[in-house]
Amino acid sequence: MFVLLNGNTLGALMLDCLVTQRAALGTLPENGAVGKTIVTAELGRKIAERHGLTVIDVLTGFKFIGEKIDEFERTGAHTFVIGYEESYGYLVGDFVRHKDAVQAVVLLAEVTAYYKAHGGGPGSRRWTGCSPNTGRISSGSSL
Repeated sequence: MFVLLNGNTLGALMLDCLVTQRAALGTLPENGAVGKTIVTAELGRKIAERHGLTVIDVLTGFKFIGEKIDEFERTGAHTFVIGYEESYGYLVGDFVRHKDAVQAVVLLAEVTAYYKAHGGGPGSRRWTGCSPNTGRISSGSSL
């Protein structure tokens, strides 16, 4: 079976997996921030805010997320957690300032393992969206 997820949905899955696990481990920063472009869907905002993270909207283009990372380092206002955009651009960690396919592939493998261990991954279950009350991603019936 093959399931194609758009950049917004995949970004939300990655965000949910990353912040849920970091929250459980106690490693989610109190001043954490998620960067997304203004044309990226709002699903990630609900997930991030459920975990107490600030969501920063930037203009389209990943360089603007990189600029926010620079700003956070200078000001200490936030700790960068993850940045993503609708065109399959993802960045975890602050040591790169542009979308990074290597990080994205590693995170995608982690997301797949996480969802498989918690009732089926994106490839084995139909993803039905995010609860408006909790911001939690849920799975629907098997495909």
